[in-house]
Amino acid sequence: MPRIYISGNGIITLNEKTYYNSCEYKASFNDTLRFVFCPVLDDSIRSFAYAVVAEIKENAVSEISSGAKVIIYDNEDIEIRLTPPHIPQRCAPKVIAQNTINNNGEHVVTVYDDGTLQFLVEGTFGMFNNPLPYNLKDIKLKSSRNQNRGIILLTGKVNSKDYALVMLIDTDYRLLCEYTADIIEITADGLKITNVYKDMLEHTIICTVNPVCTPQCISKVVESKWSSLNYSNELIPYMFLEALKIDAEDECLSYLSEDLKSGFENVKSYFGKIDEICPPKYAEYNLNRVSVISTADNINTAKYYDFVMNGSEIVNIEEISYNFIK
Repeated sequence: MPRIYISGNGIITLNEKTYYNSCEYKASFNDTLRFVFCPVLDDSIRSFAYAVVAEIKENAVSEISSGAKVIIYDNEDIEIRLTPPHIPQRCAPKVIAQNTINNNGEHVVTVYDDGTLQFLVEGTFGMFNNPLPYNLKDIKLKSSRNQNRGIILLTGKVNSKDYALVMLIDTDYRLLCEYTADIIEITADGLKITNVYKDMLEHTIICTVNPVCTPQCISKVVESKWSSLNYSNELIPYMFLEALKIDAEDECLSYLSEDLKSGFENVKSYFGKIDEICPPKYAEYNLNRVSVISTADNINTAKYYDFVMNGSEIVNIEEISYNFIK
């Protein structure tokens, strides 16, 4: 029987019992799980209590309601993380920013709020509409021309992060890029995008992109405190996976034995795209065991890996299945 772990910042009502932030439920396959979640949020986010209904299948969950992330573990444990969906409150459209650009005709660019934030371009080529993050603030709209092409730049803030959208107007309306990052700067070369990761070595990735070029990325620099911070050998598997997640290849190789270095491409494909790295929540404890969560085809899967160490060097990596606490 799978165990269902439910967590979220709020009140969970399941089987007429009330839980705060988390609860556990033992289910059977082909079971239907129903509960109510009432989020506890800050005043800037509009949300309401809502029902969650999920069909429990063998090694799978068919999620029916929104605002839930389902993670399936190899040992049949299932984790449901609740984040409230944003519920727009419709209102009469209000213009937030507007600009006009002439390039093969006149084009009017508008950002408006009708309960959801929208980016709208109207003109010679018809109409283009793109939804914006609902919590986008400090919106600024600029237009320019470059070699008979019109360029629209929309910037703002999403919570504490910078936001940028770039659109090209030449013979049509084309959305070139949309970024949310810790810092976005406009330079002579394009957009300088900086992301700071809250990991052990405080990685920072700085990319310079030119939206009108192919490929858009001109340069990429990875910085960290790799050489200045010392952690115990037990944490090396986590540091390796954090470096692998952001594609810091030189740092990854520094943790591997010569045999694994020579097959590094196989190591990368072995893990695939990494979304989250954490201690094994529901497996038997092992000093060098790590849980890796990845997403494929909208299915979130957690797998356990044991790292075989020789001092500070990783000499082997083994996937562990069905090794769990009953």
